Amino acid sequence: MIIIRTIGGLCNRMRALNSAIHLGKINKQNRIKLVWERNKDLNASFNDLFEPIEGVKVAEYNPIFNHFDLFAKRKKTIVQKIKYKALKHYFKVLEYKYLDNQTIRNYRYNSDYWENLKPNVVLDTCYDFFEIKPETNHYQLFVPRYHLKKRIKHEVSRFGDYTVGLHIRRTDNKNAIEYSSTDLFIDKMEALLKNNPETRFFLATDDPQLEDDLCKRFGSTILTQKSKDLDRNSKKAIEDAVVDLYSLSQTQLILGSYWSSFSNVAAEINKKELIIISK
Repeated sequence: MIIIRTIGGLCNRMRALNSAIHLGKINKQNRIKLVWERNKDLNASFNDLFEPIEGVKVAEYNPIFNHFDLFAKRKKTIVQKIKYKALKHYFKVLEYKYLDNQTIRNYRYNSDYWENLKPNVVLDTCYDFFEIKPETNHYQLFVPRYHLKKRIKHEVSRFGDYTVGLHIRRTDNKNAIEYSSTDLFIDKMEALLKNNPETRFFLATDDPQLEDDLCKRFGSTILTQKSKDLDRNSKKAIEDAVVDLYSLSQTQLILGSYWSSFSNVAAEINKKELIIISK
């Protein structure tokens, strides 16, 4: 059996689970136990957002994982160190191999390692660990709930003949802010409009001021999801993020932000071209 606790935001969790599903397929493991915790990073259950995935059993809580906080500072207290050792021993007794976030990162995209991994593994991660190729892309299994599909359909119905997706990540993503400046996005948008004046843009961003500025500058060429909630501790905000994600996935081209899993997953869902806007 594969047990995975996906951590972080929406697309960090989706990409980690996508890799776990592929690991199950190549290792002939038809049972995956998904631990999808509700917390400040994402306060919505998997079942709030997606239809059930065959072979994936979802739990929102597992006390085993609480012995080790993956987001704790590297310098841990003596008690934390003891708990971490106890956790690893627990899995060893049950003949489960426990891989934490750093270990998975060390072997990320090392196909030989993952293809030779023995059954019964516990993964605790925000990372994908298979490089995305046609055979490792299982995002078609992630089907939004009906009420979200209706909202996505509404957003997509407003698209023009040629609509480009914009994902401009801001707030706490320092890498995206530093490398994917607004000016670089504007330059690319103006170039696209010069080439095709009928181009429309669907904008997904976590920065309301930036959204307002671009709407004023580009007018009716900009489409956005209205009345969005950006608080990750809100179920509505996570549902809004799913609507943005799947709407982006149905544009003809995606202009994405550096160091953002949201940009990458949006492109991978429907295998769309992605250009990372970066200096």
